[in-house]
Amino acid sequence: MNEEIYLCDPSLQMKRAADVLMAGISYCDKTYCIERPDYDCYVIEYTVDGEGILEVDGHEYNVCGGDVYFLYKGKAHKYYCKGESWTKLWVVVYGELADALFNSYLTARPDLIHGLSVEGHMRRIIETVRNKELSYDETVDRVMLTVHEILQAARWQIGKLPQRHKSLPQEIKNYIDASLKKPLSLDGLAALFYYSKNHIINVFRKEYKITPYVYYERQRISAAARLLRNTDLTVGEIAREFGFENVQCFSKCFKKHFSVTPVKYRRP
Repeated sequence: MNEEIYLCDPSLQMKRAADVLMAGISYCDKTYCIERPDYDCYVIEYTVDGEGILEVDGHEYNVCGGDVYFLYKGKAHKYYCKGESWTKLWVVVYGELADALFNSYLTARPDLIHGLSVEGHMRRIIETVRNKELSYDETVDRVMLTVHEILQAARWQIGKLPQRHKSLPQEIKNYIDASLKKPLSLDGLAALFYYSKNHIINVFRKEYKITPYVYYERQRISAAARLLRNTDLTVGEIAREFGFENVQCFSKCFKKHFSVTPVKYRRP
């Protein structure tokens, strides 16, 4: 069991809207177990890999890579490593601003959110807290801004989930269909829908038996093929229309799907 713990050192003589107690990275093994009957801070923890168990209010949650859980002020909790290892990023905050943010964005008090894509946010927080060149006030400002972003992402995902959980693949598909003339990346989809890249791929493939990017590539080439057959646009103009770097890249991708070059497809 190893931990990187970065403590903050607030001035107790100044009242602030928020304070940051500490942040860090835990490399847990099967001996790891934290249990608190009460706690006067808020904690956000993101699982990088491995598995853990979270127990809150009689509920037991299995926590895996990509999952985020929230520990609320005044609520008893227990969490521990499920298998041989569990790596997680975490931050502890408190104060009136923390109260306001958690009460405003997490009104339903969710304990766990699967596949919330905030690893970059959590690593940014840890880097900020361990940066000793920053004053404490600068550290708090930067950390709380990032906490705000995390809670916004959580609220968005929670708020949409009950209505659209089964339609998430359809929403991804609709977005791709409307975006065939712009570059597409899994990072971009993850940021847009606030899910991890793995979750985006898995739910889409389960529904359509194909990955989002392969679907995008297939639809983009099919749309280009329709322009070849039904317009007088040159091959170069069509390539640029769909965001290809050059005609050669377009021709290579086109032949991969249709087994002929764009020129031969236009004049079979």
